[in-house]
Amino acid sequence: MEERAALQLGQHLARSCSCRSLGVWSSSFQEIGPCGATSESDILAQVGTEAERARRLPTVEVLRYKLHGRCVLRYIVEAPAGGAPTEVIGKVHKSGTLAVQVAQTLSILQPQAAAYGLIIPKPLRVIEEWGLLLMERVSGIALKPIVEQTKDPQQLKTVMGLAAATLVRLHCLRFESQKVRSLQTWLEKGHGKAASLHLVAPLLAQQADTLLRQIGQLGARSAVAPLSFIHGGFSPAQLLLEKGQIAVVDFDSSGLGDPAIDVGHFMERLHQIAVNRASNAFRQLATDFLSEYQARLPEQRVAERVHLFLSAFLVRTALHTFERRPYAYGQAGPDSLPVLLLQEAAACLAGR
Repeated sequence: MEERAALQLGQHLARSCSCRSLGVWSSSFQEIGPCGATSESDILAQVGTEAERARRLPTVEVLRYKLHGRCVLRYIVEAPAGGAPTEVIGKVHKSGTLAVQVAQTLSILQPQAAAYGLIIPKPLRVIEEWGLLLMERVSGIALKPIVEQTKDPQQLKTVMGLAAATLVRLHCLRFESQKVRSLQTWLEKGHGKAASLHLVAPLLAQQADTLLRQIGQLGARSAVAPLSFIHGGFSPAQLLLEKGQIAVVDFDSSGLGDPAIDVGHFMERLHQIAVNRASNAFRQLATDFLSEYQARLPEQRVAERVHLFLSAFLVRTALHTFERRPYAYGQAGPDSLPVLLLQEAAACLAGR
């Protein structure tokens, strides 16, 4: 049902864009900026009859959909005279303001990234009133299933090296922003989420609060980190592998911050798999990733702080898991996934 709603949204946007964006689906995209039009008669004169517009409508495919969160769509535009089709990615954000911010970020980073051999999508058009950002489609296979399914340890270690090298390049990009993310930012969000669960899962909320306080106390004693550009959600799901190169997508949470945020976020995803599968192999992969990053950018000294972010993200995931499946927690109790994730967070904090 949710996917059908997302597909209907994508088709609606395609029809609307076709009528109102003066040929946004043609192969020659205009410069990025808010989409506007002078008058309905002018638009209709340029895009032709309704039948002609219908023939130019793209095929829509839902790539990801999160209720009340985001929707990622792929539009496949057939080229005239049997040429190769053009693929465009459309991402619907919670607000038009966020769509514009992400587009501006990509516009700043994209030329720099190319100089570093880094692939990020080029923004094409923002339709602010719908929160829609249109981007070029970058090729590649998502790293997440590769990490989860590959059995060869050496191949996995190579993938960790590629991911670490990609993150190092990201952290070298020049970027200015008023939005600065820190450990305190994440802890405040975590305490707020735990507070909302005190009435329905008091023990879980208390355990989470205790861990967050410990993380905060340790963080207060750690050295001040140098600020750099951060992705804000760096994980295998945001990386696409193509012919030995990695492309990075999803810059919704990017800004300035401690580079250990990105390193810890990536490691947290691996620890999460380790908990789900009861497999130490993925914990070792997380260690390999940290070693590869540290070897390439030792001056950041992220190893001194990464355990704080790793533990904080595990606590966040535990609380989020409870919110999504509270009945599973009630049935499994101490063996439930939220509890196991909190235990993993405590172990990472103690084993720093």
